[in-house]
Amino acid sequence: MFKLELGPTGQYASRGNVCILPQEPGPLLTCLPPPVNELHDEISIILVGSPDAEITLDKLHKSPLLVRRLRIIEALRWLITHNPLYSDLDIYSIESNAAEYPDHGIPFPMQSIVRVNTNSEGQSYTQQANSEHFGPNVSLAGMPSTTLIDADSIDSTYTMRKLNALQKLQSQSHSFIKFPSGSTPLSTRQNCKVWGFLWPTLFPYGVGMMENDYVRSNRSIGFREIDFKPHIAHLLQSGPNHHFQTHLSFIFVVGNIIQRRETSFNAKLAVK
Repeated sequence: MFKLELGPTGQYASRGNVCILPQEPGPLLTCLPPPVNELHDEISIILVGSPDAEITLDKLHKSPLLVRRLRIIEALRWLITHNPLYSDLDIYSIESNAAEYPDHGIPFPMQSIVRVNTNSEGQSYTQQANSEHFGPNVSLAGMPSTTLIDADSIDSTYTMRKLNALQKLQSQSHSFIKFPSGSTPLSTRQNCKVWGFLWPTLFPYGVGMMENDYVRSNRSIGFREIDFKPHIAHLLQSGPNHHFQTHLSFIFVVGNIIQRRETSFNAKLAVK
């Protein structure tokens, strides 16, 4: 979905459903790898199988959840040496955080197990919203035909919802998840570092990203400027390992950015 808006400078701009905000995780230089005690609330495991099967710790030892402490340290050291975007990581913090990881095993204990039967039609991993059990004092009488209800919460504006959330936060009556990110979206045009930060596994050396203005065009040494779309097409059609083709978010994000740019360009022509 795209929305054409008139900016404060009098120019029209389009907004799409991909918005990249700058992350502000605090001391990023000292928080890799993440401490083991922070993984408890971040990772959940879904095992699909017979409901009668017994879940034991031995089954998890045969899963891809196994980690090796040495490999984690070696991988981060490799990034420090070969990737300029990670060159300022603190090696002492890496070794200190990695000391909590096992030599070869699961990095966190199995705390709780929730069994869900999904054999029948309509079942899912989450609870149904319409399956509430009413108390004995709740009236089951239906609404009269003249009742008006704002089902879409149209009257609840963004400001009202923000004030309501702020009141709940101050009263400490609800739990909140804090995302340490900025409020100003990052520009996705002529900003090659964004791609390196988004997909470090696709650009492990911190080079080769799209629209790289830091490399000057020089045909004598094989450097030349490549537009965004041909560069994406080259990444999706080349390489024996198909890393870009099989990545979960790469195609969606770049496809939406291309679509947003084309929509913005067409809207600019229409406005003129």
